[in-house]
Amino acid sequence: MMRIHKNIITTLGALLFVISAMSQGKDKVIQLSGLVVSNDSLYGVFGAHLYVPQTGRGVSTNEVGFFSMPVVEGDSLVITAVGYKQQFFKVPKTTEDKLSLMVDLKQDTLVLPVIEVFPYYTEELFKQAFLALKLKFCSVFIK
Repeated sequence: MMRIHKNIITTLGALLFVISAMSQGKDKVIQLSGLVVSNDSLYGVFGAHLYVPQTGRGVSTNEVGFFSMPVVEGDSLVITAVGYKQQFFKVPKTTEDKLSLMVDLKQDTLVLPVIEVFPYYTEELFKQAFLALKLKFCSVFIK
């Protein structure tokens, strides 16, 4: 009877060892959560996007900059937000099934060229319309 128990325990131990060895080859899913902040925000950055380009998975931050999404060890995340520089993060290998992250986005200032908008097709038509205006000027002196 004792020998049967030893055989069962040995068989179960070997089976568990094989299962754990086989599972090590699979990708581990981790729940990644955290805050996206910047130096000028009281809470966090609303509407920042975190996504994994290889799989198309992604999420946006809520009104206080919080996010939570499932990722796989080794995934590369792209973090973007309007007005901020793009950042990258690679999910490390870990023994935990949860990972917290705080992303500090840096502002990206973009200066656009000046665009002049006129209500007329050409500048010449605008000049003619302006000169045709009959404007009354009044002079007011403030003492």
